Amino acid sequence: VDVQERHARYYCAYVRRQAVVFGRSSHESGGMAQEIAGARSELDNVRQAWQWALQGHDFDALKETIPALVRFYNHSGQYRQGIGLIDDVLRQLPAAEKDKRPYFLIEKSYLLARAYEGRLAQQEPIIEELLATVPHLTFIRARALAYYSEGLFIDSIDSERSRSYAEEAMILAQQLGDTALIARLHLQLGSLH
Repeated sequence: VDVQERHARYYCAYVRRQAVVFGRSSHESGGMAQEIAGARSELDNVRQAWQWALQGHDFDALKETIPALVRFYNHSGQYRQGIGLIDDVLRQLPAAEKDKRPYFLIEKSYLLARAYEGRLAQQEPIIEELLATVPHLTFIRARALAYYSEGLFIDSIDSERSRSYAEEAMILAQQLGDTALIARLHLQLGSLH
């Protein structure tokens, strides 16, 4: 078990280090293909570490690792594999750890949006759950509103509601200083006017 714990810690740290690479914008990421290839070569180790962390109920490590892992799955186009890992956690997350659920759900919503080209049907129940249960988690709420707005816009359901959610998300993103979300929302709001 000690070897498994060390392996899990090492590869969870590896994934977090890769977050810097996967979080770069496209103009900064000249070597992104090489970085993804390198991460792909470690994917079996990362998956095994994830499973051992899950078996060891190290939900803190999983929560810290999931944003970086989702970036990898997004950049490599392996959305469904990432969704599967998150579903594994959500199935095994004990009631005592329920405060971590929103962090996994928002990442699942992000991958669902990518897997289904922004269509709202797959992610709407998750977003609605998040908006109803985490008004105090500004980071999660800002992203949930942005994803909801984007889905409404893409599906051409309700442009007025889409604009309203995007504007609310923008206020939260500005409070957080989340420049990536702010830029994304500027583009979206520009399309809505």
